[in-house]
Amino acid sequence: MRKFLTGRDSRDFAIRPAAAGPPLAALATVIALLAVSPVFAETYYVSPSGNDSNPGTSPTAPWATVRNVNSRSFKAGDVVRMEGGRTFLGPIELGSGDSGAAGSPVLVTSYGNGRATVDGGRLHAITVKDASFLTIANLNVVGLGIKTGQEPGGTGIRVQGGSFITVEQVEASGFRWAGVEIDNSSDARVIRVYAHDNGYAGIRGKANTPRLYVGHCRAIHNPGDPNYLKDISGSGIELYHASYATIEYCEAGFNGGDQSPRGNGPVGIWIAFSHHVTIQNCISHDNTNPTGDGGGIDLDAGCYENVVQYNYCYNNKGYGVQLWQWGGKVWLEKNVIRYNVLVNSRDDKAHTIWIGHNANAATGIRDNVFYNNLIVNEGPAIGISGTNVSNLRFFNNILVTTEATGFLTGATESQGFKFAGNCYWSLDGKFDIYGKYSSLESWANTTGQEMVDGRLVGLFADPKYEPLKYEPLKDGPITDPAGLSRMNAFRLREHSPCIDRGLDLRKLYQMDPGTHDLFGNPIPAGAAFDIGPHEPRLQTSRVTD
Repeated sequence: MRKFLTGRDSRDFAIRPAAAGPPLAALATVIALLAVSPVFAETYYVSPSGNDSNPGTSPTAPWATVRNVNSRSFKAGDVVRMEGGRTFLGPIELGSGDSGAAGSPVLVTSYGNGRATVDGGRLHAITVKDASFLTIANLNVVGLGIKTGQEPGGTGIRVQGGSFITVEQVEASGFRWAGVEIDNSSDARVIRVYAHDNGYAGIRGKANTPRLYVGHCRAIHNPGDPNYLKDISGSGIELYHASYATIEYCEAGFNGGDQSPRGNGPVGIWIAFSHHVTIQNCISHDNTNPTGDGGGIDLDAGCYENVVQYNYCYNNKGYGVQLWQWGGKVWLEKNVIRYNVLVNSRDDKAHTIWIGHNANAATGIRDNVFYNNLIVNEGPAIGISGTNVSNLRFFNNILVTTEATGFLTGATESQGFKFAGNCYWSLDGKFDIYGKYSSLESWANTTGQEMVDGRLVGLFADPKYEPLKYEPLKDGPITDPAGLSRMNAFRLREHSPCIDRGLDLRKLYQMDPGTHDLFGNPIPAGAAFDIGPHEPRLQTSRVTD
């Protein structure tokens, strides 16, 4: 993480005389100092006890409002400190004249006891336009509330243009649009943001946000805006047109449910028209919607070459993971879904993995791979909607459903799917694929599925993980993504038939199997790879019966 220069006096950056020597040597020393540290960086203070006619350069003579913050230009290393525990009427408006430098950003933050709060009133609390190397940290931003006077576009922190903008340790709530929105900005970072009770989304990357990083954030109870009729609303974290971005160690929960009824809906974490995005080590749970969606993690509309790994999705109204093509000319393809735990036990009977396209979509879905996931559902495990879905591959997954017909629905054998090394288990003890094969052996012998070099590699058996069937975790549901690797649930028991029965994906299919499982164990840890997201390190460390 980039270190910030905070609270330094201008004397820290004073140019001291060079050592005795030739004049050119002295000049070279000055130039070198100018290159590595800002000159005359200043710290400004804002407190309701102050006065806007004060110089603002000490806590004993602070500014009273954000008026001077908006009218002054700040340079590399400058810091604006707002008194903690106090509320300031926004908006704070920062522009291209408020840019820092690499290693010396302009910083807006709090001082004293607690965080300062910026009240956005009817619209935005903080806006940043065309600035670079600027950090907003350790603040709260509040709006009037979704239904109590907020204008439709109201956003807590709105970044437009520029680069290397960081939003860190911020709580954003009560905005009709989003808690934090990044638009047309490169290399932005959103870290440890708690976005809740906003309308359209908690955290949003709008468009053209290469290398956007969203990490260690919580997007909780962003219910949607019932008066926004143009499109969906109520998602936790949403990225549009993102590239080489990362979403990690985030929790998205209890989002959706209050948008106007329509066919589609919000999701805990989702991306669209995006490529080379990694979503990992996240928890997405209890997301909902009056009609459709309400799922955990979603890749939409022309997403390609993205990775969804090491996540836990549970108790969502819709799917755990979805791939859905609804617009654009780019195929939804070459995405990797691996080492996730996807669990649903709601009455909705939604598919845990849902893959499909709109009837009028110009392109479809092809060449996506799912491996080493654990799928547990009282409804169907995998569902397909639409005929333009092909070349899906499923390797080393555990699929557990309540009834045999739930392993795969909506698909036809002509779509060219490949299954190998998976463990299937239905609580009724029966097997069914395509409504045509009533045993794993008959399916394998007739079609070559679950066969490698003439050998049956799939299993129809109780996978013996902890717990054996879905029920609330003994010590409550997991909501902290940092705790995923430490949870006891979903680990393979000592006598699990899935141990050492997985396929070597690199050897067989030239695929990268990754370096570790969901729990941080290296793979493979035993004589061979395992099926599912858990690779027990040692026989003695496995959960026993």
